[in-house]
Amino acid sequence: MREHNIPQNDVCIVDGSQTLEEITQLILEKGPTVIFAIAVTAEKAWIAIKDLNLIIPNDISLIVYDDTKWIKLLGITAVAHDLTLISETLVTHIIQRLRAPSGSVFDHKKIVLPPFIRERKSVLEIL
Repeated sequence: MREHNIPQNDVCIVDGSQTLEEITQLILEKGPTVIFAIAVTAEKAWIAIKDLNLIIPNDISLIVYDDTKWIKLLGITAVAHDLTLISETLVTHIIQRLRAPSGSVFDHKKIVLPPFIRERKSVLEIL
């Protein structure tokens, strides 16, 4: 946000515990042009947007963190992860531990697998 000179008071951050009614009220009060949400909050945001008769992406854009089935079905842009790479990495490390001699000490590794954007039809293109 700092890099792009976006004032913090222009951003509304919620923790996911909000009800559908609270999300709807936030959309009415703040008038956002985009919502970036995770899991349950994304579902509530989508319902609130529809209840308010707003059109995605013309009136409001929606981006979701996690590319679940319902996100794909609705054509919503998502931050996704390569599940094959995650699975292969996990299995490789489990096998290494299982094959290691008894009593071996393992260094904990931090493995970062980069997410990517799966572009769909829920973000307004600004030219």
